[in-house]
Amino acid sequence: MDNVTHGLIGLLVAEAALQVRFGATPAPTRFRTAALFCSIAGNNTPDLDFVYSGITEGKLGYLLHHRGHTHTVGAVLPMALLALLPVLIWAWRARPGWSRADWRFLVLLAVLAPFCHIGMDAMNSYGVHPLWPLSNRWFYGDTLFIIEPLLILSIGLLLAREARTRVGRWLLLLPPIVVLGLSWIVSLVSWPGAVTLTLFALLLWFGAAFLGSRGRIGGALGLTVGVMLLFAGTRGLVAGQVRTTLQEVTPEAVLHDLILTPLPANPRCWSFIAVQTEGADFLLRRGDTALVPAWLPVGTCADREEPDMIAPLVPVRSVSETPTLRWKGEFRAPLAELQHLAATRCDAAAMLRFARAPFFLERPGGRVILGDLRYDRGPELGFAALELAEEGAPCPRAVPPWRPPLADLL
Repeated sequence: MDNVTHGLIGLLVAEAALQVRFGATPAPTRFRTAALFCSIAGNNTPDLDFVYSGITEGKLGYLLHHRGHTHTVGAVLPMALLALLPVLIWAWRARPGWSRADWRFLVLLAVLAPFCHIGMDAMNSYGVHPLWPLSNRWFYGDTLFIIEPLLILSIGLLLAREARTRVGRWLLLLPPIVVLGLSWIVSLVSWPGAVTLTLFALLLWFGAAFLGSRGRIGGALGLTVGVMLLFAGTRGLVAGQVRTTLQEVTPEAVLHDLILTPLPANPRCWSFIAVQTEGADFLLRRGDTALVPAWLPVGTCADREEPDMIAPLVPVRSVSETPTLRWKGEFRAPLAELQHLAATRCDAAAMLRFARAPFFLERPGGRVILGDLRYDRGPELGFAALELAEEGAPCPRAVPPWRPPLADLL
């Protein structure tokens, strides 16, 4: 997830924990500030991986080390200590007189926070590998878009009513305002979706005025869990629907992975990438799908045109559209060529420790581009596409031991 959402989750967890501990009595100001800081900071410390990602040169450093070692169960305590350290330094100087129970509360929040961060990141299609060093494999939730407006609105608007200062209220209102503005601009959200989000925001904001503190915090917590369960439930239905349709329209292909991503604030509409083999060919088939197409067809999901991309996608061969699937194109190449790249080029092998939907092409001059279709968003080399070095070039440094998502094929 994005760091704004991580911060809002941290704020919500801290507010709920403070309410459980102090009940209707307001928490002491300095202790409340420390609790909020520990939870918000701890929900973001795992993303400090950018500090050391440069040990592997170029784009591979970010791709292989982001959501890497700092997003593991073994790193929870160090990440918690980083969040707690400023509070410890301040308390050593200020002598606030907190009890052992107070400190246990702060430590618990600081330790819980990185777990929340890892759990939220696990809900995207990017993936995490939290069980290292016991397991090097990736875990993918394929449940939430990287920025989910419903979460930002639910937490930001309800907790803005809880803010004790005007500055705090506006800081909490800023993310919902930006999200609502973008919903009317970006093509990933259709205009009916933008209208629905706006009405939802107005209902939350004015409805929160009639709730007490317990109702606002409980409501934010309930809505957050509800949004996650809603997308998780529809993800299961969508996965079954796409798998069934793929079996019907591409019976000769073997499905190795199905990558799903919902549209923002829209659990009915999803994009997918089917990773398949067909004889000696390796295929990536990309498309959109929608639940209940009899009511609203898949074409109503978003007002968007497919951008120009680096991946050499062509129309899906001999496969017609169905009421539930809209094809966006396919990448097809001999599987042996992908295996050759993995076996002969160190940087390709390193990239394939990340790429869940790898594509490759040769440009003029013999330059080979290797990328991940999940993040191919334009005609230029994005963060998940790189130009490979020549065969025999020095291998990248400090490549982590992540198991390639397509290890069984490579």
